Amino acid sequence: NNIMSKKIAIIGHGHIGKPLLRGFLHAGVAPASMRISTDYVHNRELALFADYIFIAVRPAVVPEVLAQIKDLLVGKLVISTASVSKGTPVRIMPNLAIAHGQSVIGFYADKTVKKVDRDNLKKLLSGLGLVIECKRESELDALTLMSGAGVAMAAYLMQMLAAYGVKRGFGDKLSQQIATKVFTGAITCLTKDKITFAKFIEAVATKGGTTEAIIAGL
Repeated sequence: NNIMSKKIAIIGHGHIGKPLLRGFLHAGVAPASMRISTDYVHNRELALFADYIFIAVRPAVVPEVLAQIKDLLVGKLVISTASVSKGTPVRIMPNLAIAHGQSVIGFYADKTVKKVDRDNLKKLLSGLGLVIECKRESELDALTLMSGAGVAMAAYLMQMLAAYGVKRGFGDKLSQQIATKVFTGAITCLTKDKITFAKFIEAVATKGGTTEAIIAGL
């Protein structure tokens, strides 16, 4: 079966559910193959419709959603995006870049998930970013700190750089443009030139220079 033809339900339309929907559309999943629920009334309807059911609600709400649809799950795969989740055979931990196909996606499937289902789901998710399969749930939790929190950490560093620009009179808009271009430029160099972080830093931070002094002070 064509993995892109699988019917997808997303329960929850919050900070992960909405980017997840955008990501699937970006990856080429047909809009007619997807449905999203923003209230409990439609959860059972979505469960009947879908092959893959993504539960994108707060961890405390996951048991309630599962209780609503538990009798409708034969032959379907349930995937939770919650940071803590019990009762779902698959957990994924994406970050907000999933909306643009640039996420790091932690993936964990328990032993009840068939290999063919695991492989098909990973193939589907690969259109949303880099899929990292975890053998243990503890690995998924560690990856969450790197990828989930990592995008905010990157934005925080960019904000610090932009704040310096504002302080030096470049204005808010231009300072954000400068900071964003600095980061995208660094990423381009790292990926295109295939060099390590250390080598890139070494190339920029010449001995006795300003960059070396700044890094030493961090």
